[in-house]
Amino acid sequence: MPRLMLANQPSNVKRRVYFDLRSAADGLTPATQEAGGQPQISLNGAAWTSEGIGTLVAIGHGRYYAELDQATVAQAGHVIQTRFHSAMTVDTPGDTVQVVAFDPDDPQALGLARLDAALSSRASPLDAEAACLAALILLGLDHLLAAPVSGSDVADDSLAARLVSRTAPADWDSFDPATDSLEALRDRGDAAWRTAQSVAVAPGGITWESLAPQAITAQALAPECITAETLAAAAAEKIADALLERPAIDGKSVRAALQIVAATTAGRVTGAQTGTEVFRGLDGSTPRVTVVVDAAGNRTDVTYS
Repeated sequence: MPRLMLANQPSNVKRRVYFDLRSAADGLTPATQEAGGQPQISLNGAAWTSEGIGTLVAIGHGRYYAELDQATVAQAGHVIQTRFHSAMTVDTPGDTVQVVAFDPDDPQALGLARLDAALSSRASPLDAEAACLAALILLGLDHLLAAPVSGSDVADDSLAARLVSRTAPADWDSFDPATDSLEALRDRGDAAWRTAQSVAVAPGGITWESLAPQAITAQALAPECITAETLAAAAAEKIADALLERPAIDGKSVRAALQIVAATTAGRVTGAQTGTEVFRGLDGSTPRVTVVVDAAGNRTDVTYS
């Protein structure tokens, strides 16, 4: 990174830039014969020039320095790059200098020793707490959680208190973890579910419309989970009625088909040998089937009542 240098630095020692020169023969051996050589500078990316920098002074072991002119570093914000090259050395970059308006060699000028230590210029803990609370209130988070009222208690009407209390304002003191915690509720629920004998359902609570299609299938029910003993008589009748009313036989319900079979096999017949025969239900009167026959006894028309 660039070296920081005070603008218009008066000390020539502090305006020195340094070079590590290596022999052109192998790029590794220190170049020790370059004292008096002329390095170059580039100001803010401009073309290289020998103006504004002195000649090399040997330090030893291939190390050299040169001094920047005071005018070269007169303007804060300038960036100065340096280089050196000769027939005996590889092209070598030297220090890059960033000219700044403060003295990087002075700790106080850097601000490290000039912080205002007056307590009146600093926020007190109470001021910081008030600022934080104001920000929470602005966002509506002041009741999300709250500091304890005293000891391990939780502030009344905070969100935490509202989760466990039904009073208004919510009071944490009404919460008893032995009975009200989620674990306690689960344990009681487990016990109740294991010992429950029945579940009461209000009239109309479960209807066909309230069940998703295929919600109850033979595969979904455990074997023997519904037996004659577990069904009330009314429930069994409703199930039987529902089955009998299904249009399962040539578009007719099972009930209608059974009535037709019963009438034609065991019911009264009127109009025999007249060409129009009427088969009546097992009650002896209700007409179920009317059949028109020809002279040979073939049925030419059948009407179901």
